[in-house]
Amino acid sequence: MRIAIPVLVLVPMALGAFVWLLVKGQIHSWDETSPVSDQFYSATLAYRAGKYGDAYGIMHPLAKAGDASAQFNLAFLYAWGRGVPNDRSKVLNWLRCAARQGDSEAQLRAGILLLGEAVERSFAENRDGDESHNQERLQAEGLYWLRRAAEQGNPAAQYDLGRHLLREDPKAALAWFERAAKRDHDKAQFELGEIYRQGKGDPPGVDNVAAAKWYLLAAERGNSSAQAKIGEMLYSGSGAPADSVKALYGAYRCQEQKLPLVESFCHITRLHCGTAAPLLGCAERSSPEAACGASKARGLTANAQTEPS
Repeated sequence: MRIAIPVLVLVPMALGAFVWLLVKGQIHSWDETSPVSDQFYSATLAYRAGKYGDAYGIMHPLAKAGDASAQFNLAFLYAWGRGVPNDRSKVLNWLRCAARQGDSEAQLRAGILLLGEAVERSFAENRDGDESHNQERLQAEGLYWLRRAAEQGNPAAQYDLGRHLLREDPKAALAWFERAAKRDHDKAQFELGEIYRQGKGDPPGVDNVAAAKWYLLAAERGNSSAQAKIGEMLYSGSGAPADSVKALYGAYRCQEQKLPLVESFCHITRLHCGTAAPLLGCAERSSPEAACGASKARGLTANAQTEPS
């Protein structure tokens, strides 16, 4: 079992600076198969109660004794500065320890931090040969850990590895995106939609049907960008999937969530008022949820038809 909590990681910024950005992560929780499960459970309870010093006091000797989950959790405590001073070097040190024992979440986060540090070094002024070598070393190690996690089936690592390989080895990137997408990673599914729509798949060439397939899968998992894309494809008539009601509902979901798609959705509806009407009728007959979306879309269509061009 795992407990979802925020974790601090470094994110590269365009100006060369780094900020500690809050992102969602997980700590390892109680594992009843572990020989130290009772102690681990006690540390988990202390953490949940906000007794971070107690959690650290229990977790540290377990980590020193080689427990990978404890090592992973210590990295989180150091990242947050909970029970211990915030210490970036110790975050990476404990992640490496857990990563070497095969913990895929530690491998993923170690890879992300190392690649982030490599980017940070690339912005350093007065870089000499040693600095360039250190940057290359950090990048190589970061990709190594990402690949280790990806090979273990970690979909987030598969997606991140694909992103890092996209320019230098697009075919390998495509393969990693596909592996992550098949494990229901919505960002990887969206990325595949983009690749196929832009004609960068294997073999090359625009494949709107494949693009729509991946957009739709991502949209069904709540990916708002995919919901926008599938709605646009449906209205433009480019590779709309056979199940057009689901695709249309994806566009409605975006509108209901008051996302930035609203303006483009209105524009699309304005351009395709004639084709929208029969699809709306089909949607209204398919399900209560789609009927709700269709009703809202009819209002958009009506407004679009009465607006001056």
